[in-house]
Amino acid sequence: MTKKSEKTAFQTAIGYLSLRAAPLKTIREYLQKKGFSPEEIEAAAEKLVEHGIVKESDYAKRFVETHPSAGPRLLRLKLRQKGLSDEDTRAALDEISPEAEAERALALLRKKLGENPAPEALQKGAQALLRRGFSYAAARSAAKLLGDEALFEEE
Repeated sequence: MTKKSEKTAFQTAIGYLSLRAAPLKTIREYLQKKGFSPEEIEAAAEKLVEHGIVKESDYAKRFVETHPSAGPRLLRLKLRQKGLSDEDTRAALDEISPEAEAERALALLRKKLGENPAPEALQKGAQALLRRGFSYAAARSAAKLLGDEALFEEE
């Protein structure tokens, strides 16, 4: 590994980051595709962290903020796929209180169904919220606020 090639991997990573924010896993994969050796990639990654250019905890928080149509379960899965640590993922998801999750679910349901949806549409909408990673409580709360409460009474 030469000093010149390490700098080139670092500069390539900086160029990539100037276009979009990315976690270290994505940056490593990008540098690998560009033909850098594992040693060069790790040196560049260490330098990015050392200089505070890549902060995965900040990335996780921004990711959660910019994906309001996804519930905590789906967000957790996506963040893990991006290679973020459980600690960074947990910290970012802790920002979403149960009340905030319910508000996100309601906003999404309102956007998809309008103000007075039919009961069948409401049930399908609640199921869609579950598939998007929202908790049952948040999906149920959103559906109740938009529709007939009798549809969602406990049996």
